[in-house]
Amino acid sequence: MLSLPCVFFVTFIGLRVRPVCGLYNRVVFGVWSDQEADHGWLCGILARLCIESEDMEASIRWVEDAMFLAESGSGHTVTIDGPESEGGRNVGVRPMELVLLGMGGCTSFDVMKILKKSRQPVTDCIAQIRAERADDIPSVFTQIHVHFVITGHGVKESQVKRAIELSAEKYCSASIMLERGGVNVTHDYELIDLRETDDAAG
Repeated sequence: MLSLPCVFFVTFIGLRVRPVCGLYNRVVFGVWSDQEADHGWLCGILARLCIESEDMEASIRWVEDAMFLAESGSGHTVTIDGPESEGGRNVGVRPMELVLLGMGGCTSFDVMKILKKSRQPVTDCIAQIRAERADDIPSVFTQIHVHFVITGHGVKESQVKRAIELSAEKYCSASIMLERGGVNVTHDYELIDLRETDDAAG
């Protein structure tokens, strides 16, 4: 969240560096494009001078046996449960599955936001995630691979590649946090061009 003095400061500075990175619109209104990311050293420094850290909260309530009800600070709930072998009834996701879902959602959000900003005609985006865990306790993640399947009408491969790289290296807090914790996170992608399907059908 930007404080009011910072909005004026960023606006004032942004009007003077707009030809470089469009800071006026990008920092104040949160609109970024791939091209402007090339000037991230300048835009990033100015933006981070004013962006306040946002604490997050969550509550986990025990229901019964191995079942818990998790509620996010934004008011959404998720049921967590264990397998029968651990006293659960398998009616909810596992805690470590939530870690993967969170990371997958984080990077997917980034990729789609970047592709939409670059006006790519995407019709579908699926992030398929595979993870390996350590044999010993604690059974932490050691390897996570994210495979993106991007579908659209003439989506540029260069834009897909760039969007995934930006998410992995700069924007996705979840995957970058896991990498800093020692997890080897890798990415690849496949691109499905619906124009070829349309031509074949025609």
